[in-house]
Amino acid sequence: MYSPCGFLVVLYYDYFLTLPWEIMFLWPPHNKQGWFTFGCLLNRYVPVLGTIPVVVTYFIPVDLEVRLSSCFEVSRA
Repeated sequence: MYSPCGFLVVLYYDYFLTLPWEIMFLWPPHNKQGWFTFGCLLNRYVPVLGTIPVVVTYFIPVDLEVRLSSCFEVSRA
């Protein structure tokens, strides 16, 4: 059940390990805000923020019958 926590630990460890370099090289006033900076920050923060819904849905138990019945009710409307 806790196997997905391994990749999250590595992801967030890498994030916090390299945060000082990110602040030094990518955040203003050290760098002009251009497309390269935007791409680097997008590449860095999308995986970090994107794992939150995955972890929440993994650890919250959902009854499959309730999920399927709610899907069919929406599709009939």
